[in-house]
Amino acid sequence: MRLEEEQSEREPFDARDLQTIFNAPLFAEHHLPIGAKGEAGIWLPLLALFTGARQAEYAGLRACDVREDEETGVPLMWFTRDTKAGRRLKTKTSERVVPVHPLLTKLGFLNYVATRRKEGERAWLFPTVAPDQKGALSAWSKWWGRYLRNHVGINDRNKVYHSFRHGFQDALRRTTPDEELRDALTGRSSGKSVGRTYGAKEMLRRWGAKPSSEQSMTSRIPVWTCRTFVRQGLLSARATSRNSPRV
Repeated sequence: MRLEEEQSEREPFDARDLQTIFNAPLFAEHHLPIGAKGEAGIWLPLLALFTGARQAEYAGLRACDVREDEETGVPLMWFTRDTKAGRRLKTKTSERVVPVHPLLTKLGFLNYVATRRKEGERAWLFPTVAPDQKGALSAWSKWWGRYLRNHVGINDRNKVYHSFRHGFQDALRRTTPDEELRDALTGRSSGKSVGRTYGAKEMLRRWGAKPSSEQSMTSRIPVWTCRTFVRQGLLSARATSRNSPRV
């Protein structure tokens, strides 16, 4: 599976774009067109909004790649290379671990993962666009572009799936001055970054996560991750609550 390249000409979605996208029937009514390829149509955009990874990185996730850190109780996603299975990452720094955003948990992502885990720990999270489905992710990407233009009404062709990633990176820059942490979360290397040395424990330490015994269930996710989009005005708390996708 070929990973799309970083494309600086792509524009991030603005607040109005995001509200329009997530008010659409795909999310508001769980209306899945054929091109959405099942639950991939729901979760790939939501994951990109809240964690900013690349399209192919999500497509390559297995059930075992989403698990809770035993010490802190923080649910994590692991992006790792598996060339035998066709799961490739763009660069060495792309191997990383990131937190599952609390709003993704609220929307049912961990429940979805649990459902897929019933098929086995190595079951693909999104089997319809998994690396063993030749051409499927490319077809999905083209469908998403058409969906934005023809059904959502976003006609700027510089706004595509990758726009979620650009928006996430912009939000991180406004949220934290820690360049190494930003690069570690997004799997990028700025030349100054040493994010590639971060394992799960080091990443959690940088986020300020504490052992479960020292905090309540509701405080396990570092505060800044909850506010990345809400505080920056990209997705208002009220809109999130009122218009949450029924997934």
